[in-house]
Amino acid sequence: MISKTYTLNISEEEVYASIDRPEFAAGYADGKLAGFIGLHAEGSIGMLHVMDEFRGRGYAWDLSAHMVNGRMAAGAYPYGQVYDDNEASISLQRKMGMTFSKEFIYWMWKPAS
Repeated sequence: MISKTYTLNISEEEVYASIDRPEFAAGYADGKLAGFIGLHAEGSIGMLHVMDEFRGRGYAWDLSAHMVNGRMAAGAYPYGQVYDDNEASISLQRKMGMTFSKEFIYWMWKPAS
């Protein structure tokens, strides 16, 4: 279900790899999956998604705060990537007090073979 829901420039293989990481988190309400968040291959916080029926209830904040706090507790620097047209995510990050880069940042890495 998660691989079908989260489709932002990430392969199904990468989705499964993210789900297998211990940092992956999911939130439930009323016995249903309300949303999820994980880490991308290079360690950035991402994959944040709240199911339509649960939007506007603070689940995105809760999931993001859980991940940021977990990364800090692990001694890691919490950071994420947001598309510049993703207004909802940008608004959330601003409310959380995140610092934005002044310039575009491009991530480059070579996948493990």
